[in-house]
Amino acid sequence: MLADINETNAQAACEESLKVATNPLFQAYAVRVDVSDEESVAAMVAYTLQKFGSIDYCVNSAGVSNSRFPWVPILAAAFKSST
Repeated sequence: MLADINETNAQAACEESLKVATNPLFQAYAVRVDVSDEESVAAMVAYTLQKFGSIDYCVNSAGVSNSRFPWVPILAAAFKSST
C-alpha cells in the first residue's frame, strides 16, 4: 500500500513498483491519505485491511516530529501541528 496526500504520486509509485517487482504475486495499491486527519488515516487502514487482510508493518515517513527521541509515539495532534 502506497499512501500519499497526492494520490497521483502514490499511483505513479505503484506503477513503478509493479514494473520492477520480480514476485508474480506482488501487489501495489495507491490510496490518498492526509495524516493530519484521523478519519483519513482510518479510511486508509480500512482500505489496506480490505485489500490485504492484515497490516504486517507500517513505515511512517509523513509529518514532522519535534521530538529528539526517535521511538516516541507521535499523537495525531503532532501531525496537525506540522501541516
